[in-house]
Amino acid sequence: MNEYVTRQELDIFLKALAFAAEMHTGQVKKSCGKLPYINHPIKVAGLLSSISPKKDITLLVAALLHDVLEKTAADPAGIKAAFGKDVLVIVREVTDDRSLPDTERKQRQIESAGRLSPAAKKIRLADKICNMRDIMTYPLGWSRQRKLAYLEFAGKLAAELRGTDKMLERIFHREHSAAVRAIRGGE
Repeated sequence: MNEYVTRQELDIFLKALAFAAEMHTGQVKKSCGKLPYINHPIKVAGLLSSISPKKDITLLVAALLHDVLEKTAADPAGIKAAFGKDVLVIVREVTDDRSLPDTERKQRQIESAGRLSPAAKKIRLADKICNMRDIMTYPLGWSRQRKLAYLEFAGKLAAELRGTDKMLERIFHREHSAAVRAIRGGE
């Protein structure tokens, strides 16, 4: 398998990176203090790139854009025009309805996980891995109970995503187990 990308693929990836950075300008990841939000989609795309010898540019571009419809004023028609229908479809699949309460959004993620495309499943799982890493890395101001509740949700979602990608699943389970042990260590 070829691990290299073409100049055209690199150009579209960099275009998506610039677009995501512009759309997320001024946003910070609420769970990570003042960390610029753009770091999160970069980490998700980076994780997906690191586990695959064949670079799927559609997947990586969708990973960079996975939160733009949910968290910014990005226009679906603009995403389609700039990055194509396939990218837009994946981004829509992983976009939560922000009008719903947090608990309901999480429940819908779990319930819809089995119906997602393979690319959307990979992004969902990589997103949860990156979120877990943030929980363990940054002083979030979250209580132990809130962290455990997030890990419980992530575990339920991962169970629904079984069969997505063996490497991602191994990473998830290793990091999920370590996070649960670390947080429960004081119980």
